[in-house]
Amino acid sequence: MGRRLPTVDMNRSFIYVSGIERECRTRPYACYHDPVAMAHIREYTLKLLSEPAVAPVCTRNHSVPSFLFSNGGFSGNL
Repeated sequence: MGRRLPTVDMNRSFIYVSGIERECRTRPYACYHDPVAMAHIREYTLKLLSEPAVAPVCTRNHSVPSFLFSNGGFSGNL
């Protein structure tokens, strides 16, 4: 089976990825050591995409790479 580009389901906070060994969770924020800030960051689940048909159908496609990050938590010079 060929590798497929990741599919992001923002409604359920899932990222379907091929080539990973197991499902894992992440919060895309640089200050991961700050529990107060992390409480405001959405958690995403990286789900193993074993078959292309498992991922939801894409509703938007882009011709450039993407990067998922959070702008929640704290910002500015605190």
